[in-house]
Amino acid sequence: MTDYRNFFCEHYIALMINYWQTILSDMPKFKVIERKVNNEIIPCIRVIHDDSTSHEYYLKTVKGQQTYQAYLYQEQLIKNIRDYRKLWICKTSKPLTVISKSVINMLMHDCSAFNDMEYYNTLTTESARNIFGMQNHTLIYNGMPMRSKLERDVAKILDLLNLDYKYEAQIELFGKSKFTDFFIAVPIINKCFPCEVAGMLDNESYYDKFQSDLSKYTASKYIIGRNLLIIGETGYSPISTTMIAALICSFINNNIEETITSNNLNHIFNL
Repeated sequence: MTDYRNFFCEHYIALMINYWQTILSDMPKFKVIERKVNNEIIPCIRVIHDDSTSHEYYLKTVKGQQTYQAYLYQEQLIKNIRDYRKLWICKTSKPLTVISKSVINMLMHDCSAFNDMEYYNTLTTESARNIFGMQNHTLIYNGMPMRSKLERDVAKILDLLNLDYKYEAQIELFGKSKFTDFFIAVPIINKCFPCEVAGMLDNESYYDKFQSDLSKYTASKYIIGRNLLIIGETGYSPISTTMIAALICSFINNNIEETITSNNLNHIFNL
């Protein structure tokens, strides 16, 4: 299976490894264990802090479940770091760039973004079932009905790229409410972007409506390729999943490079 993350630039890979390591450094250690209570084996999770103090919780309790979710998140971070280190080795023979925690924090709180993570966290999503009345829709991904195979493919690629996103997020364009297809978050540079998916560009009425939506984006200071991502196809020229991944990664790479340059950080990468 193709690892689409290979499309990410070296700067992004280095940033993400350091970003995840920064998160890990602030987390305690976890260990799933078993305790025998009244001849019954009960699964527990132990939390070990930096000062060597520890706490244990039964998994069946609310606190135990919350702690277990934190453990799963930590395991995912460790896997991400391991996978991205492999990507780094595949891309370059140079040693991995070590980025200080202060630089990571600066990027994560960069105030230059048109839409930042604070904005992203305020976005609300409406169940696609309610929006489109798709109670019996067969295009389902992660429990969410989707309008087209192209939207489902985009969602799958975003997950494979380890990117957070909101599907059918409600935004305001030119004074009017709109549900954008995807809103993609890139927390390492404190930015988020709308992504519109157009699957029937050879249909005249669909194309006219799509152009109307684009004009609203333009009036709201969105620029295609800069802070607005468009992924489209026609019936006679469908887009491949590889091209979808390449478009998404190229879009993010460009924003990464712009952020690095605007913050005068080129010197820390030694690339």
